[in-house]
Amino acid sequence: MKQGCTERSYDPDRFHGRVVAYPFEDHNPPRLELIKPFCEDLDEWLKKSDENIAAIHCKAGKGRTGVMICAYMLHRNKFDNTKEALRFYGQARTQDEKGVTIPSQRRYVEYYEYLIRNKLNYKPVALLLKGIEFITVPMHNGSGCSPFFEVYQLKVRVYTSKVYEDIKKGQTSFYMPIEQSVPLCGDIKVVFYNKPRMKKKDKMFQFWLNTFFVEADDKPKENGRKSWAGEVPGSSNYYTVTIPKCELDKANKDKAHKLFSPNFQVKLHFTNPENCGLYNSSLKVPDQQGLRHRSKTLEQICDKNSTTNHSDHSVDGMPHSITALTLNSRRENQSPVITRTRSPSHMTHERPKFMLPSNGEGSSDQLSSEANSDTDFPEEDLSDTDDEEEWNDLETTAV
Repeated sequence: MKQGCTERSYDPDRFHGRVVAYPFEDHNPPRLELIKPFCEDLDEWLKKSDENIAAIHCKAGKGRTGVMICAYMLHRNKFDNTKEALRFYGQARTQDEKGVTIPSQRRYVEYYEYLIRNKLNYKPVALLLKGIEFITVPMHNGSGCSPFFEVYQLKVRVYTSKVYEDIKKGQTSFYMPIEQSVPLCGDIKVVFYNKPRMKKKDKMFQFWLNTFFVEADDKPKENGRKSWAGEVPGSSNYYTVTIPKCELDKANKDKAHKLFSPNFQVKLHFTNPENCGLYNSSLKVPDQQGLRHRSKTLEQICDKNSTTNHSDHSVDGMPHSITALTLNSRRENQSPVITRTRSPSHMTHERPKFMLPSNGEGSSDQLSSEANSDTDFPEEDLSDTDDEEEWNDLETTAV
């Protein structure tokens, strides 16, 4: 069986129809709801026969492929934690142990591990974004920065802030309030840009997070665990997410601290819409079809696409072999796919196919046309992998 995470599709008949697509965009994590069906689908195929093999691939067969393989290894209790799974994949897949390097992708593997280890039901949690805070000021203008940010839910831009001009260095923090709170639910992406006056915008960093894992408070429990919004819904009026520099996509590559101080952090502040009396109001969150379809209310969104409870996986090791097939980075884009090695007669049912929503645009506050969209940026390589020669002699990795 062949499973793909792709920007591009191809004829499944080349693999006798034994192809399943779980697509998500390069340099980004998958939707959280996508991971469990992938793991269950892969597990079902491998359990059918000792002869069955699955090949998972994406464009280069490294980042997105690694996210899903690491999630599956945790799903099967091959490793105790995300760190061990990511380390093993990096050692097996690359010569420099740089397998899954983009912080947001690593974060989503951690999310999945937390869900299965604690046997939690995942259900999207609705929160209101009140503002974003910088801890220390980035140095993108030499002596400070002029930031603005965009917030995306799925592929729909739901908010664009104003430009905060000429924020000077030396400040220990800088808060960017949102006058009318933005309702968010599930997977969200935040992109920060620097926009000096009379100059083009420049991307500073971005990150993905899921509102289920927003902290209900900043203080860990006695056992060291934190309280997540998804575990204690409605228990708090205020929620925060603090993301250090090392966990921000692109900013984490500033190893020399030229643009960001070592202590740079981004803190997101949320409130509970239910406690604000807004949960059953007309607040809207973009649905999966983008702005071409009417948006759901927060309550409808949160009742949709919840993930059922994970069973207690007690099998030691992997049921069968997984082969992660990699593609040379210079080849055409292809999807992460699972290739089944048995004949089509062994297939008993059609495999599910998950599709990404279509593009949509929307924002609360509009900037000039050059600052309204990130589509004018060339595709950035957010990975720490810079050397194409690291793929030599690593076309197939058996786990």
